[in-house]
Amino acid sequence: MFIAKYIARFGRPPAESDIQRHFLVSAPSVNQMMQMLERRKFITRQSGVPRSVRVCIELSPSMVRRGSRDDA
Repeated sequence: MFIAKYIARFGRPPAESDIQRHFLVSAPSVNQMMQMLERRKFITRQSGVPRSVRVCIELSPSMVRRGSRDDA
């Protein structure tokens, strides 16, 4: 949900560094999380294109508005 909320707020997908700061994890951890989300078809990305993350699952508007620090 963090990715969808970020897009709703800023009008563009987050960079991996934005995700790193939000979840307080290392850059390799973010990369691993992104690869896992992509393998499970929750997101798509274009190789070599910054901020190319697209959410592939439908989220209700109430899910995007709700917020907590541990959004996935």
